[in-house]
Amino acid sequence: MTRTVRWLVTVVAAAATFGVGVWVVRAVSWGWLPQGEGPRLDTALAFGTVTAGAVLAVASGGPRGNSRRARRRPSVR
Repeated sequence: MTRTVRWLVTVVAAAATFGVGVWVVRAVSWGWLPQGEGPRLDTALAFGTVTAGAVLAVASGGPRGNSRRARRRPSVR
């Protein structure tokens, strides 16, 4: 799989995660969520942003990165 296709899949997965997260927070009425439309939308957008960011972080390889140089690094024994 080429790098472009991998990033396309990653971006689509992040966008889908964002959309589903926002929809769930706005659709479900848990007692601890804000009741007003404005605060509830803010909470939904924050939740969607954090979950989409997590998808992007995992897909990019985390703090170590996903570069060829990082993958070729010899292990220390």
